[in-house]
Amino acid sequence: AKVAIRLLGRDGHRVRVRGSRFALPAGGSSYRIELAITGEDGKRKTKRHTVLVL
Repeated sequence: AKVAIRLLGRDGHRVRVRGSRFALPAGGSSYRIELAITGEDGKRKTKRHTVLVL
């Protein structure tokens, strides 16, 4: 399965993703993470998480 990770800042800006490490500016801001998972049958699932960076 392939997983594509998109990180959206509070203002909709994309944040750089390096491997699986995120370069996040700190300071109590919240980010939305979108996981696009492509299964082996070709089906695509999108999961959204809201992450609070303290």
